[in-house]
Amino acid sequence: MAIEFHREYDVSIFTKIERIFLNSKNSKVQILSDSRRQFKNNTLSYDIVLNDDYLRIELNDLEVSYRRSIRIIKDEIGKIIEEVNKELRPDSTEYYLNIRFKEGNPFYGFI
Repeated sequence: MAIEFHREYDVSIFTKIERIFLNSKNSKVQILSDSRRQFKNNTLSYDIVLNDDYLRIELNDLEVSYRRSIRIIKDEIGKIIEEVNKELRPDSTEYYLNIRFKEGNPFYGFI
């Protein structure tokens, strides 16, 4: 999953991002470069990449059950996206989501 917040940002935006992502004792940040950070919250790991005209949040591959994925999207990712959107005030936002199943789609009915 990736989300791009389009607007011109500078590296000072990471101060606001850190306030959002470092919200619990289980949260960690790793500074990879001036324009890239990696945040870990519990089981989730986010890469934050700053480019000239957008900031991208990438959620690394995560293997979870259907029920757990619903809870993660609703309770964790949804809240973070809301908070980031309020702080960044982007001109536009793009969302990318790829879902892969280990062994075929379990939601297809039997023929």
